[in-house]
Amino acid sequence: MADLTKAIQFVLEQEDSRLSGIITETPHDLGGTTRFGLTERWHPALIPTGFFGPTMNNGVDVPTMSVDDALALARKTYASDYGEALLLADLNADAHAAGLLSFAVVGGNLTAIKVFQQAIADVTPSLGADFVDGHMGPGTIKSANAVDAELLLQAFVNRQKEHFQSICDNDPTQDCFLHGWTNRADALLTYQVPAPDGAAANGSVVA
Repeated sequence: MADLTKAIQFVLEQEDSRLSGIITETPHDLGGTTRFGLTERWHPALIPTGFFGPTMNNGVDVPTMSVDDALALARKTYASDYGEALLLADLNADAHAAGLLSFAVVGGNLTAIKVFQQAIADVTPSLGADFVDGHMGPGTIKSANAVDAELLLQAFVNRQKEHFQSICDNDPTQDCFLHGWTNRADALLTYQVPAPDGAAANGSVVA
């Protein structure tokens, strides 16, 4: 089983390397105000808590949530909104769980599942076209766990980068994010994956 806690920590540090809890509003960011990688657009339920800054909730002033409280809430949100929906703990490889989580935070769960399924199909030619259905169920988990973990990881990274490029091709305002997105995908290759047949695995373990 993949270590969901480790995957969440990896993605949190991708989003905010010092876990400072900084609140950002980046031009052309379609998600809007962001903290710990969570955006107002996709996580509106966090707005009344002060997670994204001071606000009004039922006529009451809500101050900005503290860094410690915001970090705890971010971990909980990653686990519930992504970890559970994507069945991350059912994957064998930590790297695959971290990759799915990282990509879903940027592209959403449905897109992340489809791109992951495309990567599985890339290394499993026997799978039919209907395999890529956007549903994270037992079939996808079984297929992901059955293939060489390193090959799947590389295929998933490649598919992510293709997806990011297609976003920019369709919307040039997003070009400013392409370099960061590409680095985000490539960072997954530093994750250690299970070695085939007991051989030494390539890559380093993310702390």
